[in-house]
Amino acid sequence: MGEWIDLTVMDENDLQDAINKVLAQSNEEVAEEWEIADYERFYGLEIHRYSSVKTMVELAEAINQHGKIKAIRFLKSLLYMLLSL
Repeated sequence: MGEWIDLTVMDENDLQDAINKVLAQSNEEVAEEWEIADYERFYGLEIHRYSSVKTMVELAEAINQHGKIKAIRFLKSLLYMLLSL
């Protein structure tokens, strides 16, 4: 069970609401766990199945503001700088 969610039009609250909507549709009595199922090769960025709502929204905002290529280069260089500290 799952649903495609367009992050390009959401803030953190919108994304959390969308996740909660999907969880509410579950057949499980208490559905509270979620994961990102299609995260491989996301423009070469490091996204994991349990990336936070905040991280996902920040990545989407960077791509929206700077375009895919510039945002990816910026985020990769930022990640490199943080890992180098």
